[in-house]
Order: sequence, then C-alpha cells, then structure tokens
Amino acid sequence: MTNKIPFRLFALIIFIAGTSFSLTGAVLPDMAERFGLTNAEASKLPLAYFTGDLCGLVFLGFALARPRLLLKTCLLILPAAALAVALYPGYSDLLLVPFFLLGGVAGIVITLPSMIVSRMIRGDSARMMNLMFGFFSAGVMVAPVGFGGLRLLGVHYPAAFFVLAGLGTLAAVMVFVTPIPAPDLGQGLMPRAVAGLWRENKGLLLGVSAMNLFYVGAEAVPNAWIPKYLHDTFPGGSELRSVAVLSLFWAGVTAGRFICAELIKRGVPPRGMLAALSGAAAVCLLAAPAVENRLAAEALFAASGLFFSGMFPIILAYTDRLPESSGGTLFVVVMAAGMLGASVVSRSVGLVAEALSFQWGMSIASGLSLLVLALIPVLGGRKAG
Repeated sequence: MTNKIPFRLFALIIFIAGTSFSLTGAVLPDMAERFGLTNAEASKLPLAYFTGDLCGLVFLGFALARPRLLLKTCLLILPAAALAVALYPGYSDLLLVPFFLLGGVAGIVITLPSMIVSRMIRGDSARMMNLMFGFFSAGVMVAPVGFGGLRLLGVHYPAAFFVLAGLGTLAAVMVFVTPIPAPDLGQGLMPRAVAGLWRENKGLLLGVSAMNLFYVGAEAVPNAWIPKYLHDTFPGGSELRSVAVLSLFWAGVTAGRFICAELIKRGVPPRGMLAALSGAAAVCLLAAPAVENRLAAEALFAASGLFFSGMFPIILAYTDRLPESSGGTLFVVVMAAGMLGASVVSRSVGLVAEALSFQWGMSIASGLSLLVLALIPVLGGRKAG
C-alpha cells in the first residue's frame, strides 16, 4: 500500500466532479426551452442528480473497505452516464437515470479522496479541506461559462456532456495507472458504527448533519437555478450572460476557499469565520431575488459565492473532533445529509416557483443560510465523547 497522497489525481477527479455538479444548472434553461418544460418539470433534473448523490454517499458508507476498487468503478460509470445524456433522443423521465448516475458517482469521487486525505493528514483538516474543495469549486466555475461558449457556437447541451465524458475517460485512465492509498477509513455506515456514534456523540452527529443539510441545500439553490432564474426574470439577455453569473458565483467560492485556508493558517478562528460567512451569504441571497435590476441581481448572486466559500470545508472539519474510529462514519453521514438537503431544496425551488413566484423559490437559500448561522453557537463549544 502506498502512503503517498496522489494529490494531483485527487484534484483532477474532484475538478471533474465539480464540472458535472454545475453543468446540471447550466444546461437547465437550454433543456427547458428545447423541450418546453415548466419549472416544476425542469426541477426533476437537479432532483435526480442530487438524489443520486445522496444514494452514492449511502453506498460509499458500506464500501469504505475497498477505496481503490470504488474509485475505479465510478470513473468507468461517469463517462458512460455522460454519453447517455448526450445521446438520448429528446426528453423523457428515462433521461433522469443517467443524471442520477452522474450524481451518484460525483458524490463518491468527491467524498472518498477527501476522506483519504483527512485520514492521512489529521489536525490540519480545515485548511486541507479548503484546498481540496478549491479544485471542486474550480470545476464548478468552469462548466457554466464553458457551456455558454458552446452555446455561442450554436450547439446545445449534448456537446457539454460529450466534453464531460472525455474528461471522465481521462480520469479513468489515470486512476488505473496511479497508486492510490487505502488507509483504514473506519466502518462507515455499518450498523454497529452508526449505533456507537449515536450513543456516544448524538449531539455532534445531529448538529453537524443539520448544519450541512442546511448549507448544501442553500448552495443548491444558486447552483441549480441562477441561469434559469435570470433567463426567465430578465428576458432579452444572452444565454452566455446568464450562465456566466453562475461561473462568477463559483469563482467567488473558489477564490474564497483558498483565502479561507490561508486565513485559518494565520490563526483566524474557523468558528468566527463561519459565522461571518453564513450571515453575509444570507443577506446576499435574500436581496438578489428581491431587486428588479438585472445587474444588481447578478452582482448579489456572484457575491454570495465569495461568502459561501469557506462554509462547507469548515463544517466538514467538525468531524475532526472525533477519534479515527468514529470520524469516518460521521464524515459520511454529514455528507449524505448535505445531499439530502440539495435534493429536497432543488426540487422545492421549482415547485414554489410554480405555486408562488420564482423570487420566493430563490429566497429559500437565504433562510437556510440563517439556519447554519443559528447552529454555530450550539456546536462551537461542544467536545466529542
């Protein structure tokens, strides 16, 4: 077994998973317009993706003993699922299947390398998680503007999924020729491990899981809906401009994660940083759908990305409070809770948009950010065990 972390490979895998994460939101206006989908119908696509993400994480929780095999399998499925989306003729509910698979694979290949790094470099997890997820947010940032460029060339969403299939194939080749460490990641979601975690650290388990559910749910709103919201609310703008704002959102997340990593290294308390970030994000995400000027809405959505930046890695760093025997189980549960939030909330936006207005649907993100803020005092002084 190798003890060296293949950081470049892990960064590439997480980058590719990031591109699939934002591509769903980026293609939503194109697919909805081409197939005449309502907001409620269009919301099935992010629902399928994030439900797949949740199921992938649950599966991961029972397969932690074989990390190498799991990574290789996922990176064979990813290009096949992307090709299925690209080649599917038209729209039907069967198209939800490859979206589900893409989400399931993404959940695993984002989480598994992060768990390996966290296990092999303990005590510095808040900073390392910001670095690892900086590559994820970079991928999420590139995908929308890349798709916008393809639309300028006159092509539609299948081209973007052909590109994703190509990137997945590259990663598959690399993972088969690169030594991958296989540290003991704990028992994951095995009943005995979950029961022990519940018995000994119930408060931490519930608190961090709820915090990540609210955070990822909030993040899913701009990620899945910014392009379609701008396209529907401010007609007349180019499609490239709408998806570019999603890229700016993730550019802020990317820059902010590296900035937060450096600030934590210099001694800024992660707890205080999380409070400041969640409060500022809530303000932006409340104001963005309330303003009637497109430029102001775009600026507020983009700014919210900068404030979202360090929240996720700092939340994950709470898992470092437990010993190695329980930390892996908590990590998987917390990640799964986040994807549950994303799947429920991304669907809810479409339903609320149909029943009330798109503005009310988008405002869900602000309320969830405030719930993250409310949980910080509860978890701040809690000790494991």
